[in-house]
Amino acid sequence: MRIRKCVGNVATVEQIAEFHQSIEDIPFKNMGGCLFFCYLFYKWLIKNNFDLRSFDIVQYSYGTYEIVTNQEFIKGNHDVTASSYHFTWMYNGFEYDSCGELNKGTVEGKKRVVLEGLQTRYGSLVIEFCETALSQSSWNVRFNRYNAVKHVRKLGYRIPRKLEHSI
Repeated sequence: MRIRKCVGNVATVEQIAEFHQSIEDIPFKNMGGCLFFCYLFYKWLIKNNFDLRSFDIVQYSYGTYEIVTNQEFIKGNHDVTASSYHFTWMYNGFEYDSCGELNKGTVEGKKRVVLEGLQTRYGSLVIEFCETALSQSSWNVRFNRYNAVKHVRKLGYRIPRKLEHSI
């Protein structure tokens, strides 16, 4: 599914803080839920008609296998994705994870790559990449995705059933 880019209306730091506040009660967000919350933040931008152009997903990894696998998926060269040490998102010059602005100490010493190609002139591959990765890659079981999905659905987000459970 491709989403058209909204032009102009950029979410403020205060509005982004409200997003984080809405999910603060979900436990273990950064222990198996990091990409889920990149996905959710992107859906929040769409829901609130905010500009999508400055959104990027950042991948942190110990090695190159996960990075290359995800880049090849984005290029359309294969249909497999990989989980990683951590995923964050960039928006309007700031880097965030599910707990707020990124604490750089949590990713120190890891390879950092912005997943190039998710934003195209035709729309976005963010939803497709996230839904594929969340439904086929392994994630830390400490994060209870089923309970998180129930929580965010109460906030008005539509989450596909295939994403209710971690693999």
